[in-house]
Amino acid sequence: MTAKPTHFMRQKAFRTYIRLVYERDFVARRTGQRRAGLLKQRNAGPGVRQTTLLEFGLKITTVYVPMRNYPYKTRHGLAEVQLRKRLQKQGWDVWRGDFMHLLWTDVYPSVRRKYDRLADLLLDKYGAEMLDILGYFSYVHHGIPDFLCYNPQTKEFKFVECKLGHEQLSPRQVLTIQKLHHIGFTTEVHKLVDACTKTRKAEVNIALNKKNVVEKEMTLNVNW
Repeated sequence: MTAKPTHFMRQKAFRTYIRLVYERDFVARRTGQRRAGLLKQRNAGPGVRQTTLLEFGLKITTVYVPMRNYPYKTRHGLAEVQLRKRLQKQGWDVWRGDFMHLLWTDVYPSVRRKYDRLADLLLDKYGAEMLDILGYFSYVHHGIPDFLCYNPQTKEFKFVECKLGHEQLSPRQVLTIQKLHHIGFTTEVHKLVDACTKTRKAEVNIALNKKNVVEKEMTLNVNW
């Protein structure tokens, strides 16, 4: 039985990822090539090309959560606060998705304990390589979903991106969700919407921007 990687080992692995990224940028600057062109040249091979988002056809479960009728002073950050509370009430343990890189940095002991627990859960289920990949995404990609959630009952992980009203996913978020899906993670979009919205759950094809409603609010028609 192999021992679990220590904090020092995780930190060393993550620094290796960052060093490779910096070296790649340095070579691109020295050769006068853009990084995307340099990577394409290095990785090019016969019959190999990058799959487009349209071909990928990724469908994302979108959950619509009605907000209560309350005169909020500001709606800035409201979706993250309300949707996090909802996830926790449903039994999910919640971590900030863009804080994964804290596993390799010096932080407060209470924060360290919380994210060390997340690291242990990820190591048990996916292994050290997946932990390093998520740390890399958190540090380099600015489109990682807001929350990484874990259900102690089902032993499942999922990423949740929070949106308010008609906010849409940015191209960078779409790309990151595509990569997370490719390595085996479920990603959902939770939207905090006005109470008049009847849709409760839908499958959204982010490539074609088509929505298939799965669940709607039930209304009771009473004939007096």
